[in-house]
Amino acid sequence: MVPYLERQVRNVRKRPMLAWLFVGAVAVLLSLLGLLQYRWIGEVSLAERATMRNRLDQGLKGISQAFDTEIASAATALLPSDAGTPELTDEALVRRYLAWEKASAHPRLFRRVDRARKLDGAPELASLDPDRSAFRPTEWPVSWQAVRQYLLTGETPEGARTVAELSLVILPVPRQSGSPREWMILEFDTEYLRSTVLPDLLRAHLPGSNPESGNASDWEAEVVGKDNPSLSIAGIGPDGPSWVGAHPDASIGMFSVPRGLFSPRRRRAEGGDRERERESLTPRPDWGRWLLLVRHRAGSLDAVVDRSRRLNLGVTAAVFVLLLLTTMALVRFTRRAQRLAGLQMEFVAGVSHELRTPLSVVRTAAHNMAEGVIRDADEMRSYGVLIEDEIGKLTSTVEQVLRFSRLESVQSVTPREPVDVNLMIERAVAGSSEALKEAGVIPELHVEDHLPPVQGDAAALQQALQNLIENAVKYGRDGGWMEVRALVCKMSDGFGVEIAVKDRGQGLSAADLEMVFVPFFRGRRAIAEQIHGTGLGLSLVKRTIEGHGGTVIAVSEPGSGAEFVMRIPVETVQTE
Repeated sequence: MVPYLERQVRNVRKRPMLAWLFVGAVAVLLSLLGLLQYRWIGEVSLAERATMRNRLDQGLKGISQAFDTEIASAATALLPSDAGTPELTDEALVRRYLAWEKASAHPRLFRRVDRARKLDGAPELASLDPDRSAFRPTEWPVSWQAVRQYLLTGETPEGARTVAELSLVILPVPRQSGSPREWMILEFDTEYLRSTVLPDLLRAHLPGSNPESGNASDWEAEVVGKDNPSLSIAGIGPDGPSWVGAHPDASIGMFSVPRGLFSPRRRRAEGGDRERERESLTPRPDWGRWLLLVRHRAGSLDAVVDRSRRLNLGVTAAVFVLLLLTTMALVRFTRRAQRLAGLQMEFVAGVSHELRTPLSVVRTAAHNMAEGVIRDADEMRSYGVLIEDEIGKLTSTVEQVLRFSRLESVQSVTPREPVDVNLMIERAVAGSSEALKEAGVIPELHVEDHLPPVQGDAAALQQALQNLIENAVKYGRDGGWMEVRALVCKMSDGFGVEIAVKDRGQGLSAADLEMVFVPFFRGRRAIAEQIHGTGLGLSLVKRTIEGHGGTVIAVSEPGSGAEFVMRIPVETVQTE
């Protein structure tokens, strides 16, 4: 082998360790980056949780203030601000109510508006009829008995016992001296509250909601009594009514102005009687009659953060794995290219040897003949035979390279014709007779008679079989035996002809067996013992048989010889 090529081949064989060391270094680096990324994602998740919690708290404060401001605005619109104004007639109250209803963003906020008067004992109740612009006397609802009892006796109830009681706004009407005591009683429409008011507030204030698109589906909310949480006033969720339960993400007081009858705190005027002062209408979100509970639809705010964290970790891990796999694939492809380069260099070195040896012999013989060294006729004849043999080897090498080049660009064998398998085997063995005789190998033929013909190129099939026979002679001559076997076999899509060539040589290692059909590959033994060849013979066999729609396999174990088995389908028509 040329010294330069030998150095290049050695360099190619030394590179695998460096390549895999590089992969290991990349894996260690990615692991360190993964640990750092894990910590960063954890810190980001904590910051995200704190940010979302803060935004949620601010949003709830906004909801509470907005709701209380709307109630305060309604109370201000319905009643004058002090007792110095003329007495309110029913017509005046109706006009005020209709004006508020026209200007309000939620005109159906109250289900009913009533006016209670305490005249000569029992309080009387009149309900607003907007169509007639008048208050019409009505009976006290059963659910308002606690209110009636308070107006009758002046005793403050301990707390609301029903949802209806929690849904009342009781406003003392300013009165002139000597006038009977009066109250405005407003009852919330809880269904309107659930379907319209609360969704509007959630969309406007909570994070993750879109006021423009009307999307508030990220949150579930429930309004309950603050002193009695078992009383649920309204609940909303993405798919209808929802009950947040005992595990909300956050909560805040609502409905703090005016405090009215069932407020947690009451203010009384200085003095001994129970005359109540006008309630302040300034929003107070730190306390209220209602408690708003909210929970993210994912189950909790922590669940949202954890899901985002897992997603980030998953994406990061996928990127790192992809980078590692890409590096490994790059190294593998690079190694394959390097190995192919090494095989090609070995092929060049082998072909150079195969070309130089016969050329040197021919040149020496021609020189001796030209110088008159050869004068005897017998010697001249032997020189002629020698030159003929060497030219035959040279021609064989060139033809093998040319066949490989042709098969590289052709996927199937054309044209096709019926091939007599028995005759083809006979000719292949005869064509290898010189090599068999020289190696002292006696072939055993076990060929079934009248094998069915196959469609293909007879010359190409004969050359493939002859390559296997000569390969067995070169590497199996130590056993002094070789077998050629042919029979009909069953294939996946029909029947075929199986042709096997077996020897009793030293066999192939597992590494060589895996590479035996790779172009330019030569086994370690062939290189060590400098057995002539180009590394294309078995590759040509594989390409030829596959071009006929068949298969070829190699079976071998070190020390047990080798067997190459070709299977060619019968009457198979291939198209390009």
